[in-house]
Amino acid sequence: MHVDPAESQHEVFRLLVACAFYHPQVTDRRLIRAVLDDWLCGLGPIYSEAEIQSTILACSGTNLEPFVLTREDLDCSVFLTRAAFSEKGCQTRLRIVSRETIGTNGGLVLTKGLKSFYVERYVHAKSRSQPKLGWKFFPSLIPEGNEPRLKPVTTVLHSDSNGFRIVIRLPETPVEGALLARKLQQHSHISGQRQPLSKLGLRVECHGREIHILSGSPESMIRLMAQMAAQTTLDLHGDAKDAEISRILIMLASPSDEPIQLRTVLASTPNYSNWLTANVPTVIDLEDRHKIAVSKWLRPHADWQQLIFNITK
Repeated sequence: MHVDPAESQHEVFRLLVACAFYHPQVTDRRLIRAVLDDWLCGLGPIYSEAEIQSTILACSGTNLEPFVLTREDLDCSVFLTRAAFSEKGCQTRLRIVSRETIGTNGGLVLTKGLKSFYVERYVHAKSRSQPKLGWKFFPSLIPEGNEPRLKPVTTVLHSDSNGFRIVIRLPETPVEGALLARKLQQHSHISGQRQPLSKLGLRVECHGREIHILSGSPESMIRLMAQMAAQTTLDLHGDAKDAEISRILIMLASPSDEPIQLRTVLASTPNYSNWLTANVPTVIDLEDRHKIAVSKWLRPHADWQQLIFNITK
């Protein structure tokens, strides 16, 4: 499955920002915040935190549509504004939607000159025109939860004259079986492969709390055998909108006459992809410890798969 490098970079940024401002563990939150602050310095920020905070706090919205942010939302908004309107950020607009707003419309619009105006959602409001360009921050869409999100689950590889069968036993399945199978069939892939499983001749079935991946032809067995020998990763997931579908990462291994267990990680957190729209201007340098801090609590980035298996041994 082809992944746009720019979008991959933006996804990393969203994960880092979520961790830096909303991570439940203070130590990890500070670790990632330090990384982002170093990155921000390299962008050449124009405005101070105090200037931006003062501008944001001056907005109360309207009686019908009040503008409300938590302390974390405010801190995150200040950081995003400094990055967006920095020398390298090159943004002209940043829209921040109230925490109490359902959806992604309306909110406070900041301009590069640190001016502001409020966009209302009310159909008869005087100001309803919201900018199409620029960064957008929707605090109410940030998933909540304070429990670790990476969990090992049991997966067994069976091989016989009929082919291969990979059986994943889940703690629960919040999505109806037929729908889950269809979603996984359409969007899952083997790392390094662009085609979904259906194009590789693999079939997905759901039986209660079990997901079965089956080879459907001699050709698909040969393709899968090559991936097993290389110990690549089988990546099961829905599309970006399927927040209720967990990501399941399975490290493939060479088959045996007897059933063998495959190392598997369940990333049960919802996707952190729709709460922030931001085209990041430069790459953020990360060490493994930074990726680990993020991945223990948020859905890990696809490029960090091998590291994920190591931290869940």
